[in-house]
Amino acid sequence: MATLPLIGSERLRFHVDGDGRIDFMEAELNPAGASSDRYSPVSSWETTISRAELAEKLKPFSGGIGELLDLQPARRGTSGRAVACNSKAAAE
Repeated sequence: MATLPLIGSERLRFHVDGDGRIDFMEAELNPAGASSDRYSPVSSWETTISRAELAEKLKPFSGGIGELLDLQPARRGTSGRAVACNSKAAAE
């Protein structure tokens, strides 16, 4: 194989021989990163994040709406993953 397609966030290990050619290469996918099967309905992943951490990540988009109380998927894509959410927040 002359090429190795990469998605991003992979960990690579390789060895260069005496002639300057790569004679061994291994790519390890990042379990929390992009994946070639991310659109597959049979591929699944789960992550846990605190309400405070999520609120901090959403702050640039929320306009200071207050404390995050609840977040539910409003719509799921073909893979079954949430693509739109309904949220409840306490007014600041």
